[in-house]
Amino acid sequence: MQETGVHNGAFGADKFGLKNLKGVHWNYGAPQLYEHSLRNGEAVLSADGALCADTGEFTGRSPKDKFTVRDGLTDKSMWWAGNQSITSEQFATLHADFLKHAEG
Repeated sequence: MQETGVHNGAFGADKFGLKNLKGVHWNYGAPQLYEHSLRNGEAVLSADGALCADTGEFTGRSPKDKFTVRDGLTDKSMWWAGNQSITSEQFATLHADFLKHAEG
């Protein structure tokens, strides 16, 4: 797989579980994003020159999928209404599981 753009080679696309890709473009600036997306029919330009893309029905992450570690640092400084918390131990378990699967 060809990877272009500025990125940390130790964390290539394969480390994120992405497989069977022709290529990955990392950290494009605005001119490169415009050129790539327009050339591939992934976006159009608005009358004012803004890049407009339809990202589909399922975009971003659900707020219900976001968690913040609640500890001595965040307990009093975080606004918890509407935000979900996990313990440091829960985070460590999730992070270890992620690393296990990222390594293949």
